[in-house]
Amino acid sequence: MAVDKMFLQRLQDKLPNDAWFVYAGIVLQANDQMDIIAELWNAVQDKTPSPNAQVIKARKLREAFLKTSVLVGFPKGINACTALRKALKETSPEVEEQLDKDKSLRQQLQREEKYARGLEFFSKVYAQHTDRVLRNGSLASGGDLAEFAINAIYGDLMAEESRLSAKETGLLVGALQPWKRFTFVGKNSKALI
Repeated sequence: MAVDKMFLQRLQDKLPNDAWFVYAGIVLQANDQMDIIAELWNAVQDKTPSPNAQVIKARKLREAFLKTSVLVGFPKGINACTALRKALKETSPEVEEQLDKDKSLRQQLQREEKYARGLEFFSKVYAQHTDRVLRNGSLASGGDLAEFAINAIYGDLMAEESRLSAKETGLLVGALQPWKRFTFVGKNSKALI
């Protein structure tokens, strides 16, 4: 199965902001199409001549794979990050070398700080439904689901905004909504747009 350059160009034209590749990448991740991540990276690299801009985009893509792993499954997160690293190693070793030097973005926050940060981000996502969603999660799980969501998923993972903004992180969820309806069809991939 291949995603040709024309498909990626059409996708970039339809999503002209710099994050088009992030949304394409997470759809590949969700559909377990890790072999196409290298082709995606090649398209990003072709459109990004600056090595510094390539590092920034590779970090954004890696962060999206990490954040999306809680939505599509941790093994897919591992596989997507590994596929990206392999693609970088083969085509952009200087970018891969930079990323290998990165330290974790997740801060060692006190529990109260993490809870406050997580609740703030959760509230941005769920807006007027925040209290109801937390209450239902707590009731359904003896309190554990809401606690885990606020502290681990939102406090530790999603609220980190140095690579992906709150808006970009929120759009990850929206970008995954249509993926269930699509089947990758190789050369007929234009049907996805």
